[in-house]
Amino acid sequence: MSARTVLLDNRIKKRARSRPPIRYEIVLERVPEVLRRTFVQWGLDEETEAWLQHASRDRVLAHCMGAFLRRFCSRTTANGIVGRGGMHVFSSQQVGHILERRAGQGGALLDIGAGDGGVTAKLAPLFSTVDVTETSLSMRYRLKKRGFTVVEKGRRGAYDVVACLNVLDRCDEPVSLLLEVKELLRPGTGLLLLAVVLPWCPFVEHGTRQRAPSQQLPMDGARCRDKPTFEKAVSVFLTSVAKPLGFEVLAWTRTPYLCEGSPSHDYYVLDDLLVVLKPDSS
Repeated sequence: MSARTVLLDNRIKKRARSRPPIRYEIVLERVPEVLRRTFVQWGLDEETEAWLQHASRDRVLAHCMGAFLRRFCSRTTANGIVGRGGMHVFSSQQVGHILERRAGQGGALLDIGAGDGGVTAKLAPLFSTVDVTETSLSMRYRLKKRGFTVVEKGRRGAYDVVACLNVLDRCDEPVSLLLEVKELLRPGTGLLLLAVVLPWCPFVEHGTRQRAPSQQLPMDGARCRDKPTFEKAVSVFLTSVAKPLGFEVLAWTRTPYLCEGSPSHDYYVLDDLLVVLKPDSS
């Protein structure tokens, strides 16, 4: 092998970007038996693969602009300004299956903290009306460009499904939020579609800084510092948070929470618990 070939090979290796592992599997025996019955196994489908291909595009300029803006504003706002921060939690087929809904079925959806609307767009065909909330002004602009109705607050008792996807660990009062969601759901039939990054590592964006939330969830043994298994963290959240707050688990799965890549990574990934919850009748 010539010196030129070795040099070229080394340059290629330096340019090669990281592709973190994507996981859907769990060890079912590690969760309580009552939760095993409601687990739904997912896998990498064509729509998710297509999103990964799109997310891995080399957008160095947008990445650098976003990094510069984060000196002056939150990451969410910076991403909204430069058109970055696209997320993927599920495909249209996957979410329709776990919610047991089909396209054109009708009904009302509220997506809390909808970001740029990319994930909302997967849900929208399953409903006739879609409301969204978002605190970031730049993300609100992007939501309106997509045609979504941005509201300050949801309407009491009006929604067949409320989606709260990867918001709980970034809000100041997660307990209050979960209790408020119960009031927004249609009585008797409304469902909460909740995605939570596990293990539990909450913080609140405050301009360019991050701080601890004012309300703490009882997640002992499931926090990042505890280094729990995914199954342990799921068990703690569903038994110590969801159940005491009056929610019944209808279905849940493990799914990758994917984010657009950077010059060093094709994409970024965290582990999500995605769960369908129904307020109990008691």
